[in-house]
Amino acid sequence: MLVQSIVRLLYIAPIDFLNDMFSSAWISRARSLSERGWEVAFVTPKSEKGENISDICEFRIFEVNRSSIPGLGGFSWERSLRLRLGPIIEEFRPEIIISDWNGSGGVSKVAKNYAIPWVFDDHSPPANNDLIGKLQWIHYDRNWRKFSLEADGVVVLTDSLERFIRDRHGHSFEMVKCQSGVDLELFSHCPEKTSSPVKLIYHGSINRERGVLELIDVVEKLSEEGLDFKLRIFGEGPAITEFKEAAKSSEKYEILGKVRFNEVPDLLSDCHIGLLPWPPSPAFSTSSPIKLFEYAASGLTIVGTNVESNVPFDGKEWFRIADKMNISESMVKEIKKLIIEDRLIPLGALSRSEAEERFSWKNVTEDLHSLLIMLIGNK
Repeated sequence: MLVQSIVRLLYIAPIDFLNDMFSSAWISRARSLSERGWEVAFVTPKSEKGENISDICEFRIFEVNRSSIPGLGGFSWERSLRLRLGPIIEEFRPEIIISDWNGSGGVSKVAKNYAIPWVFDDHSPPANNDLIGKLQWIHYDRNWRKFSLEADGVVVLTDSLERFIRDRHGHSFEMVKCQSGVDLELFSHCPEKTSSPVKLIYHGSINRERGVLELIDVVEKLSEEGLDFKLRIFGEGPAITEFKEAAKSSEKYEILGKVRFNEVPDLLSDCHIGLLPWPPSPAFSTSSPIKLFEYAASGLTIVGTNVESNVPFDGKEWFRIADKMNISESMVKEIKKLIIEDRLIPLGALSRSEAEERFSWKNVTEDLHSLLIMLIGNK
């Protein structure tokens, strides 16, 4: 279903689109809505420079100041939104607004003053458990308690995130699900992969909260088994230094550091096994596994821990489950099985087929699109 005429949608996104590796999910969701007839503009934190300008040039961007002081960014972002959002609305004249939970405190009153319906959107709770993470949790809980109740609609990423919120805050109102998806044209299956060495891949944030340091132990144990493999890892984060140190004494690593999003598909295309070493944490139990979808669209077999977001894929031939309480040992066991089975190419074809059937952005944004249509119809 397409909108009958161009309808303007203002999207409040606390993401540095020019530099943040997670911006692709926001851009792809907006692109899917654009294909249905929405004119999308973003409000984002101000960025001085960045590498991803070509990825967002199709959208109008309004920039708002955000403090760079660790722990204060979210609160300063919302204060800036309260000051700047009115003039942005008067210039762009949106019919509806979507705001991430991190931003909702700066949107709610302004949207009400302009009689514009708005949607409270939650991609993920905070991932870190340090002091900054605790400040983010205070902000997260406050916004869910107060501003989700003031919104005209609420969107969450997954069923598991909905259950988490209902258990944590007791909310009974309807929550629409809009999980992550994958661009099936950008990520493609390459059936002519070389069979040796077996290429393992991890990409994304490289920090200990994501369980990635377990992969150093995985490489060591697989090497002791005498298996022919390499681990390609790219992204950024403080733990990358530990991988570089490990690589000094092992030839099993290919460490690339930070890359642009448009380089990711090629870097996945010749790999065999995608790794998701998530630990037991609300951020990973409630997330929509966009990396899983990218791996699947690229024709990879996947080994991931049994966090709640991965459990629905347990039992698929192309997805092998590992124990989140014993990450490295259980991942080694499953990777070794896959290498010995020697069926990685046909299993990758199965994962690609599943991606085509279930994970496209067009499929996953249908309910969000319907919610927006309903809300502007109720104005």
